[in-house]
Amino acid sequence: MQYNITEKEFNLLEQVFGILGYVSLGTSGFVVLSYFLFKRCRYPHSLVLFFSISTMFLSAFVVIAYGVGVVKLSQNRDLCTFQAAGFQFFGFCAIMWWGAITLNLYLKVIKNYELREKAYLLHIFCWGLPIITTFVPYMYNKFVYVGLWCWITDANFFLNQFIYLYMWMGVLSVLCIIAWIHMLIYAITITKKVNAHTKRIHPAKLMLRHVLFSVCFTFVFCFMFSHRLSLALGQTPPFGLLMTHVVCISAEGLLCFIVFGLKKEVIKSWVDGFRNANNHIMGYSVVN
Repeated sequence: MQYNITEKEFNLLEQVFGILGYVSLGTSGFVVLSYFLFKRCRYPHSLVLFFSISTMFLSAFVVIAYGVGVVKLSQNRDLCTFQAAGFQFFGFCAIMWWGAITLNLYLKVIKNYELREKAYLLHIFCWGLPIITTFVPYMYNKFVYVGLWCWITDANFFLNQFIYLYMWMGVLSVLCIIAWIHMLIYAITITKKVNAHTKRIHPAKLMLRHVLFSVCFTFVFCFMFSHRLSLALGQTPPFGLLMTHVVCISAEGLLCFIVFGLKKEVIKSWVDGFRNANNHIMGYSVVN
C-alpha cells in the first residue's frame, strides 16, 4: 500500500513510532516489574499483569521494527516475518486480556461471581486464539512489509487483516462497552439505595480507573480500525489519520502505565521499597 505523504512526513512518523515504542517498553516494563516485586501476581491482579506483559512485548517489537530500520525490514524476509508474528501475537493477546479484565469485573460487580477457579479458561482463550491467528498467516506467507513495520498483508483487508484481528477487536470492543455501561448504571443505582449519611464510597468512583482503561483502548481500537477500513475502501488516508494509527500502536504500553502504573498503591509500594532498602543499607553500614 502506497501512502500519499512526503519524505519529511514519513520520517516524522518513523521518529514518533520509535520514540513512543521505547517509552512504552520502559513504562509497561515498570508495571510488570511492580506486579512481580510487590506480590500482585495472583488472581485477579494477574489479569492486569498478563495484559501488561502483552503490551510490553508488543512495545518490544515496535522497538525492533524501529531499530532495524525500514530498509532492512523490507528486504529481510525472515526478520520481517519474526517482527510481524510478534506484532500479531502480542497485539492480539493485549486485546484478549483487555476483554478478560472487563469480563472479570462484570461478573464480580453484576453477578458477584469469581472466575478464580476457572481462570485456566482465560489462559486457553487469551493465549490460544492469538497463537492460531498468528500461526495461520505464517503458514500461508501472509506476513509482509506494510509501511513502518511488517504485518499481515493488506492485499485483501476482509480476508486477511479483518479476519485475523479487526473482527475480534470490533466484537470485543462492542461487548466491553456494553458491559461497562451496564456496570456503571448498576453502580449508580445501588448507590442511590444507600443511606446518604454512610461513609460508603461511590461504586462508580471505584470503577473510574477501569472505565478510563476501557475508554482509552476503545479509542485506540476505533482509530486503528478506521484507518484500515479507509485503506480497504481504496481511499488515501490523511496524514493525521496515519499519525494517529502510529501513535495508537506504539503507545499501548504507555497507556497501560497511565492506567495501572500510576495507581497510589503501586507508587506507595515503590516508596516503601526504597525506604526499606535505604534503612537496610544504613543499618549494614553502622554494623560494619
